[in-house]
Amino acid sequence: MREKAHVREVGPRDGIQMVKTILPSARKLAWCRGAVEAGIREIEVTSFVPAKVIPQFADAEEVARGALAMPGLRPSVLVPNLKGAERAFALGVPIVNYVLSASEEHNQANVRRSTEESLQDFARIAAARAISAPEHESDLVRASRPRSAAPSRGRYRRHEWSRSRCGSPVWAPTRSSSPIRSAMAIRVRFAA
Repeated sequence: MREKAHVREVGPRDGIQMVKTILPSARKLAWCRGAVEAGIREIEVTSFVPAKVIPQFADAEEVARGALAMPGLRPSVLVPNLKGAERAFALGVPIVNYVLSASEEHNQANVRRSTEESLQDFARIAAARAISAPEHESDLVRASRPRSAAPSRGRYRRHEWSRSRCGSPVWAPTRSSSPIRSAMAIRVRFAA
């Protein structure tokens, strides 16, 4: 059997989001070009967050546009909410990542809202995605619960709306004292 690895660089987004020195857009794009030249084809290039929250990404549109113009690159971005997703959809970013924390506490610390509010926002993102590219509505989500969080143990509940809207269930903690501290990545995809 032939093994295959999928490498996705996240440094231009995750690696610099808390860096105090603002990197110029040209330097961020040079980082992306270097990664593409090294053979990486998928890079999370920026995050569509409010500039007052993370000033490093005030240039998100410029960086995303520059990345979209790079031959051989399939750029992705991170969005915390519907407004960020709409900004990414408007530019035609091929992969939009939306992160939902598995614990209530982490979700509050990360995006300042409950897991339920994040799930509701995800439903709005799915609807906005369906409007912007309805032919790809079935390819909206890939979400999973940790193996240690079997629904029979009562720590997670399945959100059935996610199955009908996205073709796959989304699992969330049933109580805020969940011992699970990892995150579930919800990936919204659409063709450019």
